[in-house]
Amino acid sequence: MGYRVPKTDYGIGWKLKIESYKGGKRVNRDIPRDEWGRLGFHPRMTWDEAKAHAKKLNAQGELTRLEQRRSVIQARLDEEELVLSAYLPPTETAEFEQQVLFGREVFDTKDATRRKKLESHWRAVKKCLNHLRLDPAEWGAQPERFYDYFAKHQISPSYAQKMLRILNLWGKFQARKQQRYFEPLKAPRGREKNRIADRYFDKNEEGMASAPLTPKVLEAERGSLQPAQFNWLYLTVWFGLRPEEADNARSAEILQDNELQVPVLRVYQPKLVNLPRKDRYKFIPCIYPEQKAGLDLVLNGPIKRPLLKTIHDRFGPKVHLYGGRKGFEDLMLKRGHPYSDISAWMGHQTVDRTWRNYRNRQSVRFTKAA
Repeated sequence: MGYRVPKTDYGIGWKLKIESYKGGKRVNRDIPRDEWGRLGFHPRMTWDEAKAHAKKLNAQGELTRLEQRRSVIQARLDEEELVLSAYLPPTETAEFEQQVLFGREVFDTKDATRRKKLESHWRAVKKCLNHLRLDPAEWGAQPERFYDYFAKHQISPSYAQKMLRILNLWGKFQARKQQRYFEPLKAPRGREKNRIADRYFDKNEEGMASAPLTPKVLEAERGSLQPAQFNWLYLTVWFGLRPEEADNARSAEILQDNELQVPVLRVYQPKLVNLPRKDRYKFIPCIYPEQKAGLDLVLNGPIKRPLLKTIHDRFGPKVHLYGGRKGFEDLMLKRGHPYSDISAWMGHQTVDRTWRNYRNRQSVRFTKAA
């Protein structure tokens, strides 16, 4: 918004306009001469004098708007500082992070991805607490406030479970510091769980599940991807690797199975934190030429995770970082491998997990003998 002084070919040689925006469109309105006086304009002004005065008024208006914006921002910062002091005291927050959240287990280089995820979950929890402003002593009596928050912000049920775990750790920590009773938040069940899930799937019809990325589709985009990005996706397609496993593919070991006479890729699974370290490895036999070519990439090829935006641009919005892994089950199943083997290669502890989360529901299969 501002004043303008365009020239005219009649009268005093200029007129006064005010410019504003309405509905996203620029609107210009002439200001009648009988209103000029209150704004400091008069007809005896030259065009240059009128322009200079309009410039001064516009600058004063902009300063006023900046001050108003600063006041709003400062008020919000002051409010946030009060909230932090009341519900997330910086000293106690730092102590919680050091002693409980990150100090309960040692994070080495192989667990770096897990730590980043935990930090992300903790940020989401702090945002939730900043919004709800509830003392931990009130949580047990008002769990629906948290369920409403999950539904309103369309948080997935699985992510809500992760947030609840950290919320209860924080609540227990606070209660111990203040020597008060704390009733942990219970996970939503029944109708509440369905409501959260429904709101989440309203946002994303297929949830976080990725559409499968097949070898044929990947090969068609080879020329449009950087070699390192193509190699990363290639490993997820032909070995069914999780994103963090593909990131750390260089640390995988290549073994030789003398009985089967095929090379085997030994992959560390940082996700399996509940198992002893020796049990966090999976073994994938390299049966096909495409898999043996993948071993060369593990040894020598550049490997770099592509941006999610790059994947969407090349393969469509339904394909995510798990696209290659999502297609691995169907790729191996069509080549005649039993579910028990495929599940082991994917690193699942049960065949049921593979069937429930990775089977292609759009694929038609039947046994010819039947």
